Amino acid sequence: MDRSSERAHHLRTCPRCGSPDLIRSHRRNPLERVAGLVILPWRCQDCYLRFFRPRWLRMIPPEDEFLESGQIGR
Repeated sequence: MDRSSERAHHLRTCPRCGSPDLIRSHRRNPLERVAGLVILPWRCQDCYLRFFRPRWLRMIPPEDEFLESGQIGR
């Protein structure tokens, strides 16, 4: 795995347990709503850690996962 794909994989996984099973979490208060212009909350479905990542970092699966699922490349 090259450095850029390794970094992309890390950004799509939980910082605590490494699980790729993440969902967006709700913003809890006005401060988080304002911060939502820059960062977004995420929650791991395995260990339930709630964490933040910059908004501009897309948490999407790599292209090869789309190809395996048949959603693109037909």
